[in-house]
Amino acid sequence: MYTDAAVKFTWLINTNTDDDEEDDDIEKPGVVESLLDIARSVKESEQGFAQPKHPKNRKGISDEFNEIIFREKDQQSNVDASMEWLREQNDFVDEIQIYQNTFFVYDLENDNFRRLSDFFWKR
Repeated sequence: MYTDAAVKFTWLINTNTDDDEEDDDIEKPGVVESLLDIARSVKESEQGFAQPKHPKNRKGISDEFNEIIFREKDQQSNVDASMEWLREQNDFVDEIQIYQNTFFVYDLENDNFRRLSDFFWKR
């Protein structure tokens, strides 16, 4: 069963379920420099965080959970429990942009990121 925090994380950020992606991308030339560029951009941004959109252009949370089940990344009972919790939230919207956890860069000193983080953990 998902913990409360894990459900929140899945809901707000979501997970990458593609098996065909390389885990050693960090070793490719230019990756560290690219990540440093992203970190600088986040530090200078108004939002204070960055995360890439999912490349598969999923239709929303239900679509992502269907993919998780298809790829055997979790059990149906856990997905059902997560969806039940999400549907109980008065601001739940199923058809939203899905993001990929290739990276999640944030600036702890950014007020906007702090508000987002507070919202996330107080749910």
